[in-house]
Amino acid sequence: MKKTVTVLIGFLGICIFMSCASVQQPEPDNPVYRYLKHSELQCEGNEQKSNVKRALVDIVTLPGHELRRMKYSDNIHKGPLDITFLL
Repeated sequence: MKKTVTVLIGFLGICIFMSCASVQQPEPDNPVYRYLKHSELQCEGNEQKSNVKRALVDIVTLPGHELRRMKYSDNIHKGPLDITFLL
């Protein structure tokens, strides 16, 4: 009897977890999120891919005046790029 109760409680816990995990979270009402959700990463080489990732993190973490000063290296265009050109 004790083993059956333990098994039932475990099964109930798994069912609750599965039902909570399957609930979809609402999407944020953010135009940048909506745009990037369906976008495709296009880059040439690992350096450019790394710079794009860094720029996306910078957008979220840095204030606007620092973003305007940021420059990203790029071997294709032979010079530092600002964030708007890179993205």
